[in-house]
Amino acid sequence: MKKNWINAIAAAAIIISASAAFAETNCYVTIVGTSNGSNIFQVAYSCPDAEAVRISERPNLIQHDWVRYDGPATQQWVWLGPSGTDSLYIFFRQTNSEIIRASISVEVPDSMMDKIFKGTYGYFPNPGSGHDYFPYSSIPGHNLNCTVTEIGLRAVSFIFAYEEQRSWSPTWEITRDNLLGTLNRLYDLTNYNGHAYYQFYGTIAGNIRNDDIPSVDNALLAASLLTIKGYCSQRTFLDGSSEITNICEQILKPMDYSLWYTFSSHRFGWTPDTPSSCDFYSNENRIINSIARVLALEYGTWEFSSAEFLQSMNSLVKPPGTYDGITVNPVSWDGSLFTYLFPAQFVREMETSYGTDSIDKAIESQIRYMENNNRHAFGISDAITPSEVGGYQQGCPPRASGNPDNDPDLGLITPGSLIMSLVSSYRVETANALYYISTNKSDSFSTSIGFHSTVSVTSDISSEVYSALDDGHAILALANVCNETSWNAFYANQSVAEMHKELYGNYPDDIAPPVVWAEPSGGEYFESITVILNANDAPSGSGVADIWYTTDGSDPLINSNRQKYIPPLELANDTVLFLTATDFAGNEALPQRFTYTIVPEPGIMIFGILCLFIKFRHE
Repeated sequence: MKKNWINAIAAAAIIISASAAFAETNCYVTIVGTSNGSNIFQVAYSCPDAEAVRISERPNLIQHDWVRYDGPATQQWVWLGPSGTDSLYIFFRQTNSEIIRASISVEVPDSMMDKIFKGTYGYFPNPGSGHDYFPYSSIPGHNLNCTVTEIGLRAVSFIFAYEEQRSWSPTWEITRDNLLGTLNRLYDLTNYNGHAYYQFYGTIAGNIRNDDIPSVDNALLAASLLTIKGYCSQRTFLDGSSEITNICEQILKPMDYSLWYTFSSHRFGWTPDTPSSCDFYSNENRIINSIARVLALEYGTWEFSSAEFLQSMNSLVKPPGTYDGITVNPVSWDGSLFTYLFPAQFVREMETSYGTDSIDKAIESQIRYMENNNRHAFGISDAITPSEVGGYQQGCPPRASGNPDNDPDLGLITPGSLIMSLVSSYRVETANALYYISTNKSDSFSTSIGFHSTVSVTSDISSEVYSALDDGHAILALANVCNETSWNAFYANQSVAEMHKELYGNYPDDIAPPVVWAEPSGGEYFESITVILNANDAPSGSGVADIWYTTDGSDPLINSNRQKYIPPLELANDTVLFLTATDFAGNEALPQRFTYTIVPEPGIMIFGILCLFIKFRHE
């Protein structure tokens, strides 16, 4: 059904209207209540002729995330933006395919999600969390080392934080320097026959710290690099973007996944000497198959056809599991929450049957399990256990192992895994759980470095360890739930979109907005200038249709006086240029503002004044 909506919306006419025009349509939206420190709104709305509705913290229209409109309703909405006064946007698609938009002012005294986003990102540039562009690992006995997964997550975290453009976001210069620093160090690491990376490297020295060559770590590293590459390939106006893209390709192209693959069983091994060991569909290892196909499409380093790719997915074990009447199909081996959600931060799985039947159901069963045990937060996952407790905790039922003795319940949750649940159908329940932890376990969170790796919900004990891996999980989800940054950048690679269509069948061709920029990008000039407006859609997108702009700083999404860009655009006076763009699917770029100050050159001004003086004396 969602696919049908997307097709209809793509052809819809858009009514450019201000909030005042909203009332003329007999539609309304209002905030009727808040909860959890004003971080969750009760949004009431009505629009008699509507058939679909979409709520967002972004003003631009994108052609998905619509829900069916069945009459006046009240919806809970988790606020993900910063503290203070801001706007919440609502879109109604009417039965005649017209789209009405409006905004409503909201006040959030203390934004919990902004604080969590800031703290999660804050882990990576923190001097105590790594050295020379590499993070420290949280795995006991390896604290001065890092996995290649953690290296990739640290690098991509700067893009996620930069894209948010919040008060705590890094500048592009900081982001660029960290990306180049990480990628250059990674490129220089000793690897396995030029095709794959070992699991652990010394954070300081960079030397190999173990002999494992795990397929899943290489796949997750590749996913991060593809995300960086996709992001920068769309933004050629950013200084260093081409260099970043080239280094990513130099690292990705030699990766040969035949090291781990057994064609007779159609399965990948954990390491080259353990064939067919990554065999459960709902474990995080399923990312290996998807990345292997993407790289085969992108670079052809090894032969992994579409048919073989699908066979490899079908060959994974897919048992169902049931807990308290909730069936997870397929279920993971140990019930660990992150195993369901980690690959979904790159691959758009939430909008597929797997997201509905497996990921959402796994979260629902976790919530039910915690309720049955009188606990107030979920997020049971692979856990670094506090020394006071001992042992090791993995997941909760249902699980394919069927043996709870193998996975003892120690009352621990991992906030990084919990945060990933924000991308699911249980966003409100996730926010409630995070609010509980933030309020009742306040010593487990730092606004400058994020959550502890594990938190006990049955005692006062929690781990003192912070984790690059857990914060990496979290920042992926935060970037996606706030602005879909990870998904959009990952799918900016054409081969990713092709892989997705092979695996999940019919899927929208373009659900990501284009990006816009101006050259030059504002500044002070001594004479009139010609400004070039640019827009770029992803290679997997539908292409840029039009660029729209205003020259008085007004919103180009709704101002009826906006102009379509037809070059050249000459600026002779002080101008606040505000621009957006649409693609052929109807997605709108997030508007960007550029300020130009035209100041005559001092010498010209003096000469002009002198000429006037001489003319005056002569007369």
